[in-house]
Formats: sequence, C-alpha cells, structure tokens
Amino acid sequence: MWQNKGILGHLYRRPSAGKGSKKAIKAVARRLAVIFYNMVKKKIKYDPKK
Repeated sequence: MWQNKGILGHLYRRPSAGKGSKKAIKAVARRLAVIFYNMVKKKIKYDPKK
C-alpha cells in the first residue's frame, strides 16, 4: 500500500508517518468502504481525484 502512487497510497502514507500504520490502514479501509458504498448504493462512478 505504501508504494502506491495514487490517492489511496497518499492517504496511507500521511497518517502512517504521524499516527502509525494501524490507524493509516483503518483510514484507507474506511475510504474504500465509502467508495464502495457510493458506487453500489448511489450508482456513482469511482473518481480517483475525489
């Protein structure tokens, strides 16, 4: 995850540096859950820039 150059990799690296990897993994998992929810429930396409 930390090598990913995309927005999710950035989301992992930022909190990982200050709060630790466990909190960073939790933040990325939550973001993925929100993305999945919006794609399925609201039928919104994934936009990596958001």
